[in-house]
Amino acid sequence: YAKASEFRDQQIKLEDGKHVTVVRGGKSSVSISPRDLVVGDVVRLAVGDIAAADGVVIQGSDDMKMDESALTGETALIPKTAAKGGDCEGGPGDDPFIVSGTNIIQG
Repeated sequence: YAKASEFRDQQIKLEDGKHVTVVRGGKSSVSISPRDLVVGDVVRLAVGDIAAADGVVIQGSDDMKMDESALTGETALIPKTAAKGGDCEGGPGDDPFIVSGTNIIQG
């Protein structure tokens, strides 16, 4: 029990040090804990960030690539494109979906 409690305390300390930048309710960028993310937040991502939640790319560079190897085991970088028309549908090969825990490598 003591080891589990100590581990939980260490995890909380690690998570408290992480922050994400969001646009909430049309207000300018705010830095919050990933635990405080809610549906409708627009998260700003940069190279080197780890996605704090699942989401959809709504705007970004055309050369955005993600490392999803933690989920799939594939070492190839996955290109991401912004959703067109707000409906998350695109042409063949378009992938606007970001999965929690994946790394932004390029773009």
